[in-house]
Amino acid sequence: QAAAERSTPDLILLDVLMPGSNGFETCRNLKRNAATRSIPVIFLSAKDDTQNLLEGFRAGGVDYISKPFQREEVLARVKTHLTLGALYGELRQNNRALQDEIERCKRAELEVKQLNLDLEQRIAERTARLEELNRHLEQDIRARKQAEAALKELPRRIIEAQEAERQRAAQDLHDGVTQILLSAKYRLNWMLEKS
Repeated sequence: QAAAERSTPDLILLDVLMPGSNGFETCRNLKRNAATRSIPVIFLSAKDDTQNLLEGFRAGGVDYISKPFQREEVLARVKTHLTLGALYGELRQNNRALQDEIERCKRAELEVKQLNLDLEQRIAERTARLEELNRHLEQDIRARKQAEAALKELPRRIIEAQEAERQRAAQDLHDGVTQILLSAKYRLNWMLEKS
């Protein structure tokens, strides 16, 4: 197991009956360790009964070869599992690349959402500013229309004021001259009576 951790082989051929511990327990220990978990294990054993075969697969083995075996059969199975291991490694690498791409897309999506929020906020601010400018413009337009209306009224008012002044002056003249004439007439009559 320590040797497998140091060298991380592409495949392990493991005999079920070994001195010290059996191959099934060794395989279980390999599968518990993150460094050796993905290494395919092929069991070799003289025991070819179904119970041992199932025990090998439950321990984490990928194949089980019964002794005595043919060299060509072992080589074919090793080649198959090496190919499968390489494909599995490639699949893991592709999955990591895909996961990285998904994360990049998620970050990009968050950036786009933030940009949209910023843009919406800027649009709202500018819309509010335009509405305020429109209100001021409408007030200016109303004030100018009122000024224009007042300017149009000004000549009429001037004429009315002049006419009123003429009438007042005429009234004052009429009333003043009449009083003077009446006063002169009374004085003249008085003088004529005295003489």
